[in-house]
Amino acid sequence: MLPYIWTIDFVVGTNEDWRDVITLYEPWDGASDGEAPPAEHDPVALPGAPFAQHLRKVVGDTPAALVLTSANNRLGLSGTPTDGRLMWNVDKTVMSKIAPGIYIHDITMAQGGVDRVVARGTVEIVKGVTP
Repeated sequence: MLPYIWTIDFVVGTNEDWRDVITLYEPWDGASDGEAPPAEHDPVALPGAPFAQHLRKVVGDTPAALVLTSANNRLGLSGTPTDGRLMWNVDKTVMSKIAPGIYIHDITMAQGGVDRVVARGTVEIVKGVTP
């Protein structure tokens, strides 16, 4: 299981495809001897587990403004399970139906029968100018 929860914030337009790839890295522990953080951290191994993410204005809003899961191919691994990369894949036809505003989200990963939050943050949906 991953012992970390990352904070991930996004800005996405209503007139664009949401196509992002991020790499989750092992956090630097801030060595006590004043050592500078390394230029490269090790990516976190993400087992081939299902992921889910819901966007909501406030906790408990139903239905969610947007649901991304491994099953609907909107959120999942990019590359191999050991490279720490997550990928977002939401078409602009879907994004155009979401009201502009700031949404909260968390990302869960199912592993060994347990759903675990691995990230949380905000998604700002902005009204696109060019259709």
